[in-house]
Amino acid sequence: MKTVWLFLCYLSINFIKNSYMVHRIINFAFCLIVMLFSSNVYSQMSEAQLHYIDGNRFAKLLRWEEAIAEYNIAIEKNDQYVDAYIARAKAFQVRGLNEKAMQDYNMALKLNPSNVTVYDLRANLNMLLDNYTGAISDLNEAIRLNPKDSITQLELGLARLNTKDFEQSIIEYSKSIAIYPEFVQAYLGRAAAYIQVEKLNLALIDVNKAIELRTDYALLYFLKGYILFKLNKYDESLINYTKSIQLDNELEIAWFNRAVLKKKMGDFNGAIDDNNKALELDQQNIVALYNKGVTYTQLKDYHQSLADFGKVIALNDKFTEAYINRGYAKKNLMDYGGALTDYDKACEIDPGNKDAWNDRGSLRVLMKDYELAIYDFNKAIEIDKDFAAAYFNRALTYFLLNKTNEACSDVAKAIILKVERAKTLQEIYCK
Repeated sequence: MKTVWLFLCYLSINFIKNSYMVHRIINFAFCLIVMLFSSNVYSQMSEAQLHYIDGNRFAKLLRWEEAIAEYNIAIEKNDQYVDAYIARAKAFQVRGLNEKAMQDYNMALKLNPSNVTVYDLRANLNMLLDNYTGAISDLNEAIRLNPKDSITQLELGLARLNTKDFEQSIIEYSKSIAIYPEFVQAYLGRAAAYIQVEKLNLALIDVNKAIELRTDYALLYFLKGYILFKLNKYDESLINYTKSIQLDNELEIAWFNRAVLKKKMGDFNGAIDDNNKALELDQQNIVALYNKGVTYTQLKDYHQSLADFGKVIALNDKFTEAYINRGYAKKNLMDYGGALTDYDKACEIDPGNKDAWNDRGSLRVLMKDYELAIYDFNKAIEIDKDFAAAYFNRALTYFLLNKTNEACSDVAKAIILKVERAKTLQEIYCK
């Protein structure tokens, strides 16, 4: 290091041709002072510190393997070097080596049990690993050491939310807000917890407060739209979903939820357009694809719904509802054999699905397999003793089999279950 500084001093003195001698002497003196200071600083640094600094330099350049190699040497030189363990843990985590990262965080805390930062970092790694019990323990310890940290308090609220301890989550978010009353993310988190316990008006108050603090945050308008949807305020919900999309055109969940809303409002073509946009952003969004198929069914465009349900099944061949709905589309296209195959598959995958049995029974009526239809309706009623549609369908089938007593018994049950059409059957056939 001294050699380098001497060389630089030589250059500064001898290559400034037009300098007066006094200026060159001053320049040389300055160089000597800098050289001596630099030499003193580096001589006081341990080898471990130098490798730690090099590791940090590589980390800033995202050269993680080289960073880890330098941290390794730093720890070899000084196995008590807490900062090196922390830095290496972060590098391990970036590389997906979570077990090694956890080991380093553990060692850092063993060496310094009062290090708040490490408790917070380990808590975040625990949450990444779905170990929320461990995360909550770490966050509580971090808060004990530093009770005025609103961010750690917020993280504890999130951990509680993920364990479905919603009431405690609300308490933690409230503490975060008490520390920092303008913490937008804390209002957002508490609103999410309020939604889970059906306190929708309180959730709306929190979201409105967050919007006051930050008017350009798309996720807030999305959440407000969702709350208003659950409150059956569809027009207001639509306004907020649209605002969310205007602020962030790539917020896939906003397109998806607005599609659900538009379908609910009877705007089927608008719902299809929004589902298509959601699918542009995430081609694997199987629910958006399924919903689009359902919407085409409501438009009686059975060919298009068949295509969408086929794509759903290609992505997940255990998706019972897709088989049921594809069966319905095939039935309406008079492809009874294809429909029966889909209903068979639905009953096989999910034998506890009452709709699968009921819909297959209805198809078998059309195919004039009345006894088999009765079997399917019986299965549906076994699953749900108050399944009104199955009683009504079984009544119709009993009439076709000329079993009037059984049919009228089912008609009476269907009337109790509020099937209005059953009253007509009773008046005509069950006097």
